[in-house]
Amino acid sequence: MPELGQDAAKRLYATAAEYKRREGEALRLFRPMETQLPFNMSDASERIIRGGVRGGKTILASAEVASAATGIPLTGPDGKELPYRYPREIPGEKRKALRIWIIGYNQKHIAHIYKYLFTPGIFEKFRILEDPVTGETRSWRPWDPEDAKLEKITRPHPPMIPPRFCNVNRPPGDDRDGMAFENKGEHVFSLARLSNGTEIFAFSSGGRPGMGVAVDIVWIDEDVEYPQYVQEWQSRLSDVKGRLIWSAFPWADNDALALMSKRADEESKLDQPDIAEIVLKFSKNPYMPKDEVRKRLKGWRAQGDNTVRARDGGEFLAGLSLVFPSFDIELHGIPCMEREDDPLDKVLSRNNFRIPNHWTHYLGVDPGFAHMGIVMVAIPPPDIGDYYIVYDEVYLEGSTPKDAVRELKKRMVGQQFHSFIMDWHMGRATQVSGKTPRLQWAEEFEEAGIRSRLTHSSFMWGSDNIAARNLMVRRALEVRADGTTKFRCFRETTRYMQREFTRYKATVTKDEITERVRDSFNHLMDANGYCIASEPYYYTPPASERTKCRAALMMEQLEGRKPKDSDTIYMGAGAAPMPTNSH
Repeated sequence: MPELGQDAAKRLYATAAEYKRREGEALRLFRPMETQLPFNMSDASERIIRGGVRGGKTILASAEVASAATGIPLTGPDGKELPYRYPREIPGEKRKALRIWIIGYNQKHIAHIYKYLFTPGIFEKFRILEDPVTGETRSWRPWDPEDAKLEKITRPHPPMIPPRFCNVNRPPGDDRDGMAFENKGEHVFSLARLSNGTEIFAFSSGGRPGMGVAVDIVWIDEDVEYPQYVQEWQSRLSDVKGRLIWSAFPWADNDALALMSKRADEESKLDQPDIAEIVLKFSKNPYMPKDEVRKRLKGWRAQGDNTVRARDGGEFLAGLSLVFPSFDIELHGIPCMEREDDPLDKVLSRNNFRIPNHWTHYLGVDPGFAHMGIVMVAIPPPDIGDYYIVYDEVYLEGSTPKDAVRELKKRMVGQQFHSFIMDWHMGRATQVSGKTPRLQWAEEFEEAGIRSRLTHSSFMWGSDNIAARNLMVRRALEVRADGTTKFRCFRETTRYMQREFTRYKATVTKDEITERVRDSFNHLMDANGYCIASEPYYYTPPASERTKCRAALMMEQLEGRKPKDSDTIYMGAGAAPMPTNSH
């Protein structure tokens, strides 16, 4: 083999050195964790990374944006290259470079984002080393006992966006800077123009970006000053089929984030959702030493369970303004994940986790106009225990009572309800039709053949004392001496109610009676409150004790409706007789 000339040898060595440098770039060494991988693999046009503190959401978003900006694909935990899901330059065709918008809360936050992308070692636990066995450059794995011993030979990671992309080679006559700053000394940048043509713009969330510009990627990091601007940023993506990323702690007052999270939950079971969300927990981050996790959790617990759930689990909580901070689906859910020997679970498991028809059933309704919520509650026999069980729900937006009844009919097969309960205020409000919501619902129930023992097709009035209702729910959520709780709900069929539990907020004064609840995320909370405040009980008298009652007739007469045979209420076990006259 002929010897290489001096120039050729230099070029070869330079190429080898450059190859070695590129092998050591942060994007090629970064490995998303298994819990983070669903974010990278999602095809959804909008993706949320929600999590507690130090859960790994920021480094994941930074790596994703840097990968899109540079065209360098990320690598999965198994060492295989992940699909690159952003437009590339097409040979022989003209195509604009990527335009990326980054939204930070304010200028100080933008300075942090600059460091995430362009500064080495910003993520303390992401360190690299030369493997002492293979000699390869790789990321450090502190959760591996053998790797943990190598900490002394680790070094900080390089910048997420390699420096070679920041050296802009401009054509003659183009004197534009590669980087523009609002405050260079504080690293508050406004534009980063990379050598491949990609432009990264940074905006404060309090300012409105320029109009009429198409954007390939919008990355919102943490909170925004004006949540209403989110829709405007989303609209910039439509022309180029762009993608939105939002990495955030669950800020209590950010309704835009909460609504996006709600949409993601609704689409989570679709094969191709338009929006997706992953939730990362601080305590599940393998880069955090176990002893540090223990200390942090201990400190947060001292501030209350809601602090733990927000800072560790990334749940939407409102700190001291959360109405039901003790609600925990792991404890209150059916099946209960906190107890292996839960007595209620044992009983229900014998019936394939279905509520027996002979238990006493109740229905709570918050009628609403834009939103309506319905909860179905069961009370077991006393020998089972003192439980209040929400086993199903109906939540509808922009629907009519007829829509709700149609949905209810699907869920009420074989069930005999003891009574129906409705919002006292909303139920009495006369509408344009001249009928109250209570009357409209009663007529729809009657037409559909939906009846209860006590109220037939009509309703009892639900308590309008919000503070008293909430107090009863809090007491039902409390852990009793035997480790059980009175309140329980089915995990799979009450997802909207579970979401409202973690977002139901209030302004609480020293006098609980003056508690003012925020009028949002409250429809199923209200329906549940009406039901539990009616003090539902187990009722199973013999058929011979069935008696007639005219309470419903009196209520309808007050509203101007003519009495009819169907106004009769039958009290006792079993289904009520069908009305003999419907006119």
